[in-house]
Amino acid sequence: MWFFSILTVLVLLDSTTIAHNCAGCTPLDTLVFDKLIHAFPTSLVKFDVAYPYGDAHDEFAKVSKDAADVDNLIIGEVGIKDYGEKDNEDLGARFNVKKEDYPAVILFIRGEAGAAEH
Repeated sequence: MWFFSILTVLVLLDSTTIAHNCAGCTPLDTLVFDKLIHAFPTSLVKFDVAYPYGDAHDEFAKVSKDAADVDNLIIGEVGIKDYGEKDNEDLGARFNVKKEDYPAVILFIRGEAGAAEH
């Protein structure tokens, strides 16, 4: 009986993850943002609510899927929570992205000095 309980939880967690990220999008958070942005010459990042949905999210998912074969480009998604631990809220503030701006898409290009400029 416990096996089915664990299996149910895993299925629910998996379906939540699928709904959260679009195909080809890499979820970015405060801990890995700089590491991944600096690892690629070009990064396209969407700042949005933690669990995005709707036409704008669907369009970004299409862009992400179409860009999957582009070398040296990463497509990322920063889900910002305005409740609880307020995950990634600092990234929104850092790039001056406010809740009323969601979804906001920023193109980062790594400069000669290695810093990503937007």
